[in-house]
Amino acid sequence: MVHTLFGSYSRLLILLAALSVTSVLQADDLPFTRDIDVIYHKQGGYALTMDRLTPRGEANGAAVIGVISGRWISKHEFLAPQVADQLPGIAGGILNPTELLRRGYTVFYVVHGAQPLFTIPEIHAHLSAAVRHIRHNAERYGVDPARIGIMGGSAGGHLSLLQGTRGLIADDNPKTQAEQSSRVQAVVSYFPPTDFVNYGTEGQFFIDFLTEAGGANPLQTLDLADHDDKNFLRNKVKDEARLTQHYRDIAPYYHVSADDPPTLLIHGDVDDRVPVQQSERIAERFQAEGVVHKLQRKAGGAHGWTPDDEELNLVADWFDTHLAREPKTEENAVDLEVEVTGGAIRGIEVAGLKQYLGIPYTAPPVGNLRWAPPAPVVPWKGVRDASAPGPICPQRKGGSGVAFYSGPPPGTPRPEQNEDCLTLNVWSKATRTDEARPVMVWIHGGGLVGGSSAKLTGRLLAEKAAVVVSMNYRLGQLGFFAHPELSAKNPKGVSGNQGFRDQIQALQWVRDNIGKFGGDPNNVTIFGESSGGTSVAVLQASPLAKGLFHRAIGQSGAPFHPMRHRIRDYSFAPSGESNGLRFGAALVGEDADQSLAALRKVPADKIHEVTQSSQAFRVYEYFAMVDGEVLLEDVATTFANGKQNDVPTLVGATSDETSVPVDHLSTIMGTGIKGFQRFTASMLPGIRDEIPTYYPATTDEQAMQSWRDLFNNLNFHYPMRAWARGMEHVKSDAYLYWFSWRPPIPNTDHIGAFHGSFQMYLFGNLKAYKAKPTDADRRFSEMLAETWVRFARTGNPNGGTLPEWPAFTEENEAYMELGAALRAGNNLEMPRVDLIGEAWAKRRHAAMGGEGEFKAGERLW
Repeated sequence: MVHTLFGSYSRLLILLAALSVTSVLQADDLPFTRDIDVIYHKQGGYALTMDRLTPRGEANGAAVIGVISGRWISKHEFLAPQVADQLPGIAGGILNPTELLRRGYTVFYVVHGAQPLFTIPEIHAHLSAAVRHIRHNAERYGVDPARIGIMGGSAGGHLSLLQGTRGLIADDNPKTQAEQSSRVQAVVSYFPPTDFVNYGTEGQFFIDFLTEAGGANPLQTLDLADHDDKNFLRNKVKDEARLTQHYRDIAPYYHVSADDPPTLLIHGDVDDRVPVQQSERIAERFQAEGVVHKLQRKAGGAHGWTPDDEELNLVADWFDTHLAREPKTEENAVDLEVEVTGGAIRGIEVAGLKQYLGIPYTAPPVGNLRWAPPAPVVPWKGVRDASAPGPICPQRKGGSGVAFYSGPPPGTPRPEQNEDCLTLNVWSKATRTDEARPVMVWIHGGGLVGGSSAKLTGRLLAEKAAVVVSMNYRLGQLGFFAHPELSAKNPKGVSGNQGFRDQIQALQWVRDNIGKFGGDPNNVTIFGESSGGTSVAVLQASPLAKGLFHRAIGQSGAPFHPMRHRIRDYSFAPSGESNGLRFGAALVGEDADQSLAALRKVPADKIHEVTQSSQAFRVYEYFAMVDGEVLLEDVATTFANGKQNDVPTLVGATSDETSVPVDHLSTIMGTGIKGFQRFTASMLPGIRDEIPTYYPATTDEQAMQSWRDLFNNLNFHYPMRAWARGMEHVKSDAYLYWFSWRPPIPNTDHIGAFHGSFQMYLFGNLKAYKAKPTDADRRFSEMLAETWVRFARTGNPNGGTLPEWPAFTEENEAYMELGAALRAGNNLEMPRVDLIGEAWAKRRHAAMGGEGEFKAGERLW
């Protein structure tokens, strides 16, 4: 019966559209005309109606879409009446276009389908179809497709908000997104309800319909207030199970992100249908996400009030400001062709995302520049193709261990390797160079021996309004090699840490060039995982990197263990230079020429082959060294003394970092109790007696779990907590997290939230490791990316759907769990991480010859 009624009503609607209807808006004294050009767009079988008003004077190329909604479409009709019948009733009301038309705007009115025949997603799709239609026919209408705003009141105000945001995007496929939503550039929303038709008699009709239908199509509404006491729907619906399911159902359909268009909220302060608190809630969420917005209270304004000249001018001014279109010039447009240090490059654009790949940021480190500090970029002629990433830095071509994280999936071709690899990539959705978007510089992991900048894409973070950069840097013995001859050639007599110097050089490139891509050189965040996290900590401790970044995010890796020194031998590691001499002899032979010139002629493949011949050459924990210039002392000591670069810092680790590495180690050391005992004897002899108290191993099964727990604490949880503690000595806040979300991969119950799983969600790479992502995975990925960009923008992760995330202090030991549950906690993995600190303190004490205690600042590390 419903379908029959729907078909009859649609035919009636089309008949009405052909009739000329007199409207008060056609009065001769008004400087605009109404075109009898009603457009029908089939969307799910619904004949969408639109009506166009054009200024009689000169049009300015901008358009505003007015969404007719509220009481006009929410009564007992199943479809909206023809739009022409609506205009006389609303001409002087909430969507009064008079001032906009006087200023040269073209105004479109849209009437969409109504509940309960259509769900919110379907109604939103109707409006999306209207926006796309206007954009695709922009030339016909005299409209600039980049200058379209939207406004609505009441339920129309709610739908305008939804059309402006990343609403209904629950799929990470850009093509699917394009079908789900069509963005506008500015929004004005009058007293928007956050529950659509849930108030007054219209709301009661909807509830009655649900009751009669026996709960079919339950509660397809939307609520930003999230169980607010003022929520009318909660007052009407007492079935908590149904209400809970409603919130769960609509969760994927609304996303606020930093690149949402500027939004003006207008709300009467005596509105008894939609309390002003609901607009305040929306404004709070916009504030947390960094969305440009304004909340305008109307004194004495009730639901449906008629705006005066002041409000009409306010609306027109808002659209004037945010739909302004300056001519594209070389100075303010982000084009695919960009002039950067060294010459011109030309990138590519895919689904609105500009990508500039394989950009050189320093001279190739080959020949006499092998192992040398970065040299200036070699200029090129013409326009360099930046449509594909450059070759990856030389690294081991196979193996286990870190290859699980840094290498491509088994059976896939590996990218080209070449010592001429020092390039970076940029992803941006900015259209103007003056947008000053936060910049996020990714430093890849891989144990400082593997990985590349091209493994992950910056798409998702760029969609959240960041400009994303990733870089290659020298790896292994090509990137972390100290030698007396190298030191002698350096003005300060130092060598080593070439890979970190590359990273610093890349940050200097970002400082000098990123503004041309719409990024803010004064708001740069460095972030990295595993040895990328180690790199972030080193850069934060390095005086050479001071001023080159303004936030730091460290994920699953930090060098807070006792470190190798360039010229000092320790019991746990020989000095960098003595190790370099031994490595040189192994490369060319004891009786051959071992000079630096001779070593520079050895092929890169031979360097990797020799690296694998001795543990002393391949233990990546000691690649980072105290060289006297990049690092003046242990990273732990620098942080404990408050000498690090003072920037807001966010750090953390996953709950199951070492599930894969322990399986690998057990094939070398043995499984069960015996394997665990060998591991503890070799790694932590100083606390061997205390280990059973915290890591029991009375059975083989228990021993394997304790092994994982100890390895987690040793390599990840202790250093990340030490990093957060080290921020106590500077002014900036630190935030600690614990990532426990388990990706849907094979054997997930055993592997859990493994080392590297975080990146799947942060970069939207949800099908990595043969994962089969669900809608929940996609929503979690969106939340995580929004949180990281929010921190990059403001230095504080709080906002969005997160509960309050307290800054870490030594007194509260606060952290946030990022998993199936989002919750704050305290005292993560204590006192076991304290035991690790005791082990490192004893090692440092022994390394100093037993003379006094090693103290980092005022406490033991």
